[in-house]
Amino acid sequence: MHILDLPTEVSDEIIHQVVVSRGIKRGLRLRLVNSTFARVVIQVLFTFRLLDDAHEVAGKVHLTSLLYRYVAYRAKNEPLNGNPLLCCLRRVALDVIGTREVQGRDIEFLGSSPVDKFCAFWGRTSNIMRLEEVFQRKEEVSEDEYRQTVFATALCIDDLALAQSCIESDSQFLSKLGSMSASNALRGRYRILAARHGSVEMLEYLLVVTAGTSKVDKRLRRELFKTAARCGRTNVVKFLYDFKREEVPWDFGDWWSDDCNMLRHAQTTSSLQLLVFVPGLLRTYLSKTYFGGIERQGALAKATIDNRLDTTVYIIHRGPNAPVVNHIGLINGFNQGLIQCAAQAGNVAVAEHLIHHGADPKLAIFAASGHGQTEFVKVMLAAKQPTGLAMAKAAACGHWDIVRLLLDAGDDVNKTPGKNSPLVHAIAREHAAMFKLLVERGADLHLDGTAQECVQRAHNDGLDSMLVLLAEHGVDVNKGG
Repeated sequence: MHILDLPTEVSDEIIHQVVVSRGIKRGLRLRLVNSTFARVVIQVLFTFRLLDDAHEVAGKVHLTSLLYRYVAYRAKNEPLNGNPLLCCLRRVALDVIGTREVQGRDIEFLGSSPVDKFCAFWGRTSNIMRLEEVFQRKEEVSEDEYRQTVFATALCIDDLALAQSCIESDSQFLSKLGSMSASNALRGRYRILAARHGSVEMLEYLLVVTAGTSKVDKRLRRELFKTAARCGRTNVVKFLYDFKREEVPWDFGDWWSDDCNMLRHAQTTSSLQLLVFVPGLLRTYLSKTYFGGIERQGALAKATIDNRLDTTVYIIHRGPNAPVVNHIGLINGFNQGLIQCAAQAGNVAVAEHLIHHGADPKLAIFAASGHGQTEFVKVMLAAKQPTGLAMAKAAACGHWDIVRLLLDAGDDVNKTPGKNSPLVHAIAREHAAMFKLLVERGADLHLDGTAQECVQRAHNDGLDSMLVLLAEHGVDVNKGG
């Protein structure tokens, strides 16, 4: 009898205990059995609240979309005396979202209820680590915090009337937000939300209402300018620059002033218009510009991620000090090349331009293989680019379709024997189908310690089914080869 033929409560409890004993990372692999079993596994994860700590492994097992579905499920089913932030999220969704049209690729996938819509939108605009705050929250949400969450949501959906009603509901509302510099538990820092999502009308209102007895809140204007520039919002940046500058001039006379520092930081943008506009301001006021290594590298990183080929070309070729684009470029302190940024985001045109100017194509296909960018890999293979260690990376990340692509393109399945063999990664991920495919295509289990490593991984992680699989392929699982 198949486990799914048992009564639902019995099969669910069995799967629940299996997931608990295996751990989340291995438990999620049960979805590989088949699509029907995958749906049951996900339902069990949700019903028994097994993903509350999954943010800890989200980056490793690509859980982001699943986690936001989980948040929506939890919020819809949370008891009134349950998790305070989940109850707050549900209340905001019902009060604010309601029947409102909210656009997004995850909406249909999640569902059409107000909570589904809110969680899908929240997932696209929140940091994964904010989930930790949600699930670990014990303190009750006060009415003040609820109104502040409504206000933060109003900023995100650019609802000026709703934002006004929040501010007008309490004469101390803005002071409680630290003049927009405070942070909301569910949404993040208010001024950043306003700069990212707010219309010109919304920002004008906020600049006026926060000014108090002065004509404009200079610090807020400066922070909005900097964040909007980094988000590539050209029209908003130009509006902020002009906003009451005759009455309250910018302090661009001193190179080390806060306002000039803002201009230097504002050049870390993917917008080509802003990379012309902001240096133009520096030339106008100080008769000089500065586009140093940090700003240049930051802008180039944003351009590669945002798929801005025009900006990428401009930065690479701008002036005699244009950067050398290669595979050892550092971005924001991390040893990750620009070509990898483009590949991870699947931005083919930008990657091709970087390769043309010296970036390592092997790193491009390696990064794309690790992030499941199948179409990107197809383009690289069609261009006859070298594959490097792409197959091992794809296998390690469980991207069976990319492994198959590389095999079909003639990539050497035995290129990386031993610890980095695709066979070892297939065993570690309990991906029996991938293992069998690799063997069928010529992967040698007995090459340079590959079998021993497979057995060791299976023993260390308690992968009994993989030990059986190895034995079926002639491996002595007691001796490792």
